[in-house]
Amino acid sequence: MSFKSLFTTVALCVTTILPGLAKVGVDVTLPKDATKGETVTVKVHTAAKAKCKIEAQDAGMTQALKLMDKDADKEGNTSWKFDVPKDFKANELPVIVTVMKDGDEEKSTNTIQIK
Repeated sequence: MSFKSLFTTVALCVTTILPGLAKVGVDVTLPKDATKGETVTVKVHTAAKAKCKIEAQDAGMTQALKLMDKDADKEGNTSWKFDVPKDFKANELPVIVTVMKDGDEEKSTNTIQIK
């Protein structure tokens, strides 16, 4: 096989296989810290119409309806607002955002420091 043929074959593989391996991107914006009882906003930018899920660990059952799964809009944006429980015990609140589109999934794990 000549170098030109090999190069063409590798280029074809890269342009057809690698895009299928690419994960959907996710950019999460949230406050670095919050106080007990404070309302927190978590914003996500990802692929348009991607399915988005949030887990705010130990945020309490009263927050469940505020943390329902959502679809990103046509610009790839979505957000959630929830309250840090007034009786929150830990010093930090883990927040996990998962986005899914076309069989690809990406997770972003972040932490809000609780004062």
